[in-house]
Amino acid sequence: MASSSDDRDRDRDVAPATLAAQALHTVDGLTGAIVPPLHASTTYARTPAYDLIGGGDYTRDLNPTYRAAEALLAKLEGGAEAMLFSSGMAAATVVFRAILRRGDHVVAPIAMYYGVRTWLRAHCADHGIELDLI
Repeated sequence: MASSSDDRDRDRDVAPATLAAQALHTVDGLTGAIVPPLHASTTYARTPAYDLIGGGDYTRDLNPTYRAAEALLAKLEGGAEAMLFSSGMAAATVVFRAILRRGDHVVAPIAMYYGVRTWLRAHCADHGIELDLI
């Protein structure tokens, strides 16, 4: 989400709790709602040529509810972007698969969610990544 320097200057004076309560002052272009509407899980319509009408192909991709929440989290945390995941396991999998390469070395706590630890052991072994659990 791009913002101008005026937006950044104005937001510097706004408390995080206010930003969160106002949900970035987003106004829904379709309905005029000042509270972001919730878009439930859905499938998206296609043209007779099977082209997507609105760009969304699956509710977790490009869901307006998720995009609004991600933009708010990024603003609150001072980040360029944020991503929501359906679970911690999903988040861990994406992060580790995106950044780790053969020859990398991971140091992680042994006291963590069992599913992540089990997956991490297998992933590292399968991809030539050194893993130390401490």
